[in-house]
Amino acid sequence: MRVPLPAAALAIAISVIAATWPFAFELSRGVSDLGDPMLNSWALAWVARTLPHAPAAIFDANIFFPETSTLAYSEPLIVPALLVAPLLWLGGDPILAHNLLVLIGYAGSGLAMFVLVRGLTGQDGAALVAGVMFAVFPYRTESFAKVQMEMTMWWPIALWCVHRAAAETARRRWGLLLGLSLALQAYSGVYLAAYGLVTAGVVALAAWLTAPPARRARLLATFAMAGLLATVLTLPLALAFQRASARVGERNLEAAQVYSAEWRDYLRPHPEQQWWGVPASPGPAERRLFPGYVAPALAVAGAVAGGPMAAAYGAAAILNVYLSRGANTAPFRWLFTHAAPMRAFRVPARFGMLLGLVLAVLSGYAVARLTRGRSRAITTLIVAACVFGSVGEGRIRPPELSSPGERAPSVYDWLARQDRGAVCEFPLRDLRGRVGPQDATYMYYSARHWQPLVNGYSGFTPPSYEALVDGLRGFPDGAAVATLQAHHVRYLLVHERYYVTGDFAGDVAALRAHPDLQWVGSFTWADRTRTDAFTVTPRQPGRADGGL
Repeated sequence: MRVPLPAAALAIAISVIAATWPFAFELSRGVSDLGDPMLNSWALAWVARTLPHAPAAIFDANIFFPETSTLAYSEPLIVPALLVAPLLWLGGDPILAHNLLVLIGYAGSGLAMFVLVRGLTGQDGAALVAGVMFAVFPYRTESFAKVQMEMTMWWPIALWCVHRAAAETARRRWGLLLGLSLALQAYSGVYLAAYGLVTAGVVALAAWLTAPPARRARLLATFAMAGLLATVLTLPLALAFQRASARVGERNLEAAQVYSAEWRDYLRPHPEQQWWGVPASPGPAERRLFPGYVAPALAVAGAVAGGPMAAAYGAAAILNVYLSRGANTAPFRWLFTHAAPMRAFRVPARFGMLLGLVLAVLSGYAVARLTRGRSRAITTLIVAACVFGSVGEGRIRPPELSSPGERAPSVYDWLARQDRGAVCEFPLRDLRGRVGPQDATYMYYSARHWQPLVNGYSGFTPPSYEALVDGLRGFPDGAAVATLQAHHVRYLLVHERYYVTGDFAGDVAALRAHPDLQWVGSFTWADRTRTDAFTVTPRQPGRADGGL
């Protein structure tokens, strides 16, 4: 069965559209929730704007002012941002860019898997099954709101380089490509870059052991060269994370325990999966790990019948399942206590995505064995049945998309015309408005003005933000205004549309009466709510704080 690369790309793209329907036609309508997708939309916009003209400042993003290295408080998304940078440079909405990347992650991962399995089996039909299976693997439903978790295309390419380096004499080229693939994965998503090293290590060891003894020294040198190149390329990323960690600290074992898989989680489908999900029984977030029936059944057959390399992938599958259990295992607890880099990761269950990668490879081995010697018609039928089953099990219910509302509020156009100065937007955190993700909405809107924000929403939170929240608990009293001055806030925006509790009109009246605040005016939104803007007079040395 012959499947040219363009035809495979089209088939995988159609499978992705079918599995996520009608998402591909609603990319501008909103995001799956107003938390992480808004954070990621902002990060994409920040990187696309900053990297071309100020690459040295790329990690010093405009949130949690006056902190530095704030882009490294979560996934920086540098490679994903570059993929959609032309769209953003042309004025495209960051939400559109984010949603487009979700589909690129799905389809790109599937196409990379097609290349890997075609190289391993020499059979296009088997490669197509593996590509579709990885593209729409059920765990992607769990990661739908986290674009970095969908950007898995670099690992199949890296594994393909491992196999090519073992099979050919021109190993330097494959070593360079392997190192580059590892770096691209790190700049796409640090979680998967770190977790995927387990699978890559098992496969590389198997490739080395099965190579002729005369070639092993050169193959080891190739792998070492790839590792060195990846280390050099990712050094700026590592240093940024190190600086961020020194400021915001590390995860604790209790946090990792919450997101450590249990055996029963592999029988728990995501509630939004169309075939098997049960909305009334959602289960714990990040731990809905049910892989369906098609992939495991084919993977077992592939591990048994695929030869030594398939056995290596089978071992990697077992390891990924074991490691996903995280704090439920003694080795993880020991490493978490004694190895500082481990304390940057709180979701061991995300090894489930690497399990999907391995199951897809093993399924490719199984289909290659099933179709060997078969007629074209029978081969096509087997491939079509496996593709249909994979798409069905990866099919999600139509996602409910949320919109931040008006995309170009006039208050942010005004803010863009002002001199550079720190901005505080209220409500924030749990003060008057909804908890947490409200700051992510402000970050999204900051792409219209790029003023520094004291607000922020990310994987880690610095002490200065916690101090800001504590100081604003009596808002709009004198202590709250003094807190704004202490944080060097120049512009204060108070949003009626985000008030959940409290008295917006009363708060604005009190603020207008404060001598250290100058009322700029009210800006009306499309829903007829308003935002009142103030400038904040810097605190004068030696002057007592005023009260209201």
